Amino acid sequence: MSAEPQLPLLGTATRILPCACIVGESLIWDDRKGYLLWVDMLGQRIHMLDPEANRHWTFETARMITSIGLSEDGGYIVGLERSVALWEPDTGFIPLLDLEPDRPSNRLNEGVVGPDGCFWVGTMQNNVDAQGQPRDQTDCSGQLWRIAPDGHPELMVSDGFWLTNTIAWTGSRIVVGDTGRNTLFSFDAEPGDTGLTDQSVFLENYDNGRPDGSCVDADEHLWNCRVVGGAEVLRISSTGAPTGRVLTACTWPTSCAFGGSDLGTLYITSACFTMSQTHLRDFPWEGDLFACRIPGVTGRLQHRFGKISEAQ
Repeated sequence: MSAEPQLPLLGTATRILPCACIVGESLIWDDRKGYLLWVDMLGQRIHMLDPEANRHWTFETARMITSIGLSEDGGYIVGLERSVALWEPDTGFIPLLDLEPDRPSNRLNEGVVGPDGCFWVGTMQNNVDAQGQPRDQTDCSGQLWRIAPDGHPELMVSDGFWLTNTIAWTGSRIVVGDTGRNTLFSFDAEPGDTGLTDQSVFLENYDNGRPDGSCVDADEHLWNCRVVGGAEVLRISSTGAPTGRVLTACTWPTSCAFGGSDLGTLYITSACFTMSQTHLRDFPWEGDLFACRIPGVTGRLQHRFGKISEAQ
């Protein structure tokens, strides 16, 4: 589906925190504390922000970290380069499982807690070398997994992703993105005996940027960050129709989440990976955190690992 020629402009996000992430990702709102959390994948840090008090903390991870989600026990679940672990700021990491040990060239990417209380994780052929520099991909080997609270992994979608992004539930469907193919796919949200079924295209070839992370609002609209120069967050109906957009000063918005006491603020992370020094001199806010209020729009609470949503 192509973009409409004139989508409504719903707002413009402004910078609220200069945090200079190399690749900011996996933004979530922790309603238990009133904090935002996200990861800097290549900066190897977890970020935590109290937006009311304007207090910002970072926690080093000593390895690539790709995603974070809430855990019912009060802590967090995280995706690392090759494994999934539990994490708390005071006690550090507790390993849960290694994923895809038979695919040493793959790594984890997107990870989101679902309404079933499981951690859904996408993989991809690693596109970063040991020095943190971009590396060409040669294999479309990404898969989608569901990790149960006891650590048991279940394969949901086998080979077929270049770069997994966006794992989100809207209407009766689960939406999964492939940045490499500029496509958002949808599946029946209820897995079958062999994983997700009834695959269809949710949105493809939208002509501004490529799909990265997403969140869903209270009205079942998907909000999708458009990287690779997209400089916007695209609002998409539960049927896959683009209905509006939020502009961002950053050219690579990467992940978004609704937060605040009323879940009425759209927060957005960004990246500066692969950008030239000339570009960063002219646009020094790449990699920072942005926010926008959109009249009449609120979000949904994050799901928690180990807790089945009431909507299930």
